[in-house]
Amino acid sequence: MSDLPDSPDSFEPKKNVTCTGGAESFLLMIENPRTRVMTRQAGATEESTPVEVFLLTVLLLLVTPVIAVGEGRSDPLPVIDTLLVGDSLLVQIDSTQPQFRLGGFVGGGVTSARLVALPLTPRLAPGFAVGVRSELEFGGPLFFLFELEYNRRALFSENSISSTGSIFTQEFTFSYLQFPLLFQFSGPINSAVRLSAGFGATPGLLLSSSQRLSDGVSDTILAIERGLQQFDFSLDMRLGAEFNLDAKSATFIELRYLFGLQNLLILAPGEDPRIWNSRSLGLTFGWIYQLQRPIYRE
Repeated sequence: MSDLPDSPDSFEPKKNVTCTGGAESFLLMIENPRTRVMTRQAGATEESTPVEVFLLTVLLLLVTPVIAVGEGRSDPLPVIDTLLVGDSLLVQIDSTQPQFRLGGFVGGGVTSARLVALPLTPRLAPGFAVGVRSELEFGGPLFFLFELEYNRRALFSENSISSTGSIFTQEFTFSYLQFPLLFQFSGPINSAVRLSAGFGATPGLLLSSSQRLSDGVSDTILAIERGLQQFDFSLDMRLGAEFNLDAKSATFIELRYLFGLQNLLILAPGEDPRIWNSRSLGLTFGWIYQLQRPIYRE
């Protein structure tokens, strides 16, 4: 295991901790500064990078049309002829009333992490997600997706104690409330099937976190109360297919990859090299229903 600098705080277990077997030895190990993984030093501050602030601002502005449609206005969106970047035409919008759909999904997959200067050897661990999706036609083959999801991810690591040579495993579990915001290009390949590709951002709010230590005989479960950022931010990339059930409803399947940009560790300003970025790959299944049909110009 790698040596880490001492710090006054680390994983802080709750008072009520369930232990079995020889779990007390693991509690002592957690208090050893040489085995600490995450720290929060006095006076540490949390700051968002300019890139994150810019992306969140743009994405919030994009949600405004979705809210307008949800209010049921007779003319919820102004007729936009074109979307321009410089002098290049991107999308020709030919509808006076966009299509709006709502649905739900459930998915599973594997999670891992990019770790720097941490005494962990990450291995793939299972994760899952469940949530609801809204979809607004943005123009031509372009759609805007907003989702609200519960996401549970984990990280496994196997380590050895240098003084004794014994092997122990660690499992970190995190639960997030996430708000994916994506642009999706979608087009039919026949009357029943559509293919899609999406890209966007997924901010998330940490709901709970825990650490489990095991040597194969005994287990210790600790609630992580300090050392983790409450906010996560990831790039979201997807490939999918949609299968029509009837004129208004469809099922879909998506391959999804989340690339974490936010360092999950709270660190004091300075030269601390430690980094923990989340990564996950999953498969999602869902159902979606058309609440507002598109009306096109004559």
